[in-house]
Amino acid sequence: LSATHDFDGAVAEMDEALRLEPKEPNLYFMRAAAYRAKKDFDKAIADVDEAIQLDAVRGDFYMLRGMIFSDQGDLDKAIAAFEKVGKKLGVI
Repeated sequence: LSATHDFDGAVAEMDEALRLEPKEPNLYFMRAAAYRAKKDFDKAIADVDEAIQLDAVRGDFYMLRGMIFSDQGDLDKAIAAFEKVGKKLGVI
């Protein structure tokens, strides 16, 4: 769906998938990415935070969180999220 830029459609598909599998962190991550593309940053952060709650090991979740904060202009929070990625990867 991202290739066609149908982010509303992507959100709708993730909504349905989450109805069936509400504990699947990848679905929250994908919906967060769609919300970010729509510039609905509050919903994007809420979803990526839920993904992190379900699977705190995934560095890509923190990377997306940092990118959303960067998009919002909140560089302190963005840097903190990117530092978590570095720690998870063992480079910091």
